[in-house]
Amino acid sequence: MSAALPGTAGSSIDVYNTNSWARGGLILLTPQQSAAGDLVKDDRGAVVVSQRLSTGELAFVALDVKPSLRQKVYDQQGESRGGRRGRCYGEQPR
Repeated sequence: MSAALPGTAGSSIDVYNTNSWARGGLILLTPQQSAAGDLVKDDRGAVVVSQRLSTGELAFVALDVKPSLRQKVYDQQGESRGGRRGRCYGEQPR
């Protein structure tokens, strides 16, 4: 799975699945790629759990990205609802 990232802040993040089956996975954005903020929304506008790491990277999990070079668009914006610090608990999606 790969992410194509725009050069402008507050833009969409295109996540591509190059496999022949639907899948999800961890996406890590560099501090430069995630300069727009910590809030990530999926293609339906639902907030996706994200976390700013100590390295400055922004992490989120892309879910149910369809196969065969299809993409799922995520929108990255300002601060998340919980502010800039937080923890994420739970199982990894299957």
